[in-house]
Amino acid sequence: MEPLPLPYLLCSLLILLHTPTSKSQPIYVNCPTEANYTANSTFQSNLNLLLSSLPSAAAPSGFYNTTVGRNGADQVYGLALCRGDVSSADCNACLTTAAQDAVAKCPRGMSNTLWYDNCMLRYSNNSFFGIADSSFWEYMWDGQNVTDPQQFDDQLGQLMNNLATKAAYGLGRPPLFAVGEVKFTSFNNIYGLAQCTWDLSPADCYECLMTNIGRIPQCCSTKMGGRIFGKNCVVQFESAPFYKLAAPPTPQSNGTSTVTPPRPAGSVQNTGKGGSQTRGKDTGGKSKSLSLVDSPHCGICYWGVVGNSN
Repeated sequence: MEPLPLPYLLCSLLILLHTPTSKSQPIYVNCPTEANYTANSTFQSNLNLLLSSLPSAAAPSGFYNTTVGRNGADQVYGLALCRGDVSSADCNACLTTAAQDAVAKCPRGMSNTLWYDNCMLRYSNNSFFGIADSSFWEYMWDGQNVTDPQQFDDQLGQLMNNLATKAAYGLGRPPLFAVGEVKFTSFNNIYGLAQCTWDLSPADCYECLMTNIGRIPQCCSTKMGGRIFGKNCVVQFESAPFYKLAAPPTPQSNGTSTVTPPRPAGSVQNTGKGGSQTRGKDTGGKSKSLSLVDSPHCGICYWGVVGNSN
């Protein structure tokens, strides 16, 4: 039997890459290996109780955080967040998958954070509620390049800065969430999203979002789409609609100044000019790891990770 021609094999591989599955896969799993629990321990029982309760508790509003267990080493702190535009049913489905994957993909781990397209789930043996943590960040980018990088960066910077302000300090529902769009060309728009976990203060949310926005030139320069997320917030932009809410277009610049809240200390401004700043501990001497992933919001995406995973 003659071997199949190479073009046929490549086409088959692409079909497999883009064949939808019945169960969504995590975009990223952060499972530190420093602390592990013992099988059949009190901590494991508390973790199982936490994971079984988070999906239904978070689904109605899109967010929930709680603690299971008495004071001490066996306590488990958990948090669940769904993207602000998904339905309660989709939120519950995503978090149910996350709860099942949490133990399977991080066996015996006492701390874990999982990100999906529609939700994130986090738990730890240490309290993290209300604490802004930028010790690591992950990113994905679309493999396609923009045709006019300068114009794209200018419009993208305007859009994302406005969304950070709107998410952190706006009065929209759900809280700490914003989506919007801005015109790129006569036929194309840029669509953006900014979201924080609800346990953050508005100032910490704004700082988290602006820090991630400042990383866009570093991770996703000239790309038509990108996503940057960590333990507290996420920013995302695409060249096609990817959220379900009807968002009014972000106002175009008309030569007048826009008043924005004072930038918290340590936050980052995205100038849209290709420069970026990151905190020293973000990189920590760690190397970036790159991998090919499949996402419904870009044809073929790549992801990488920078920083510590503690």
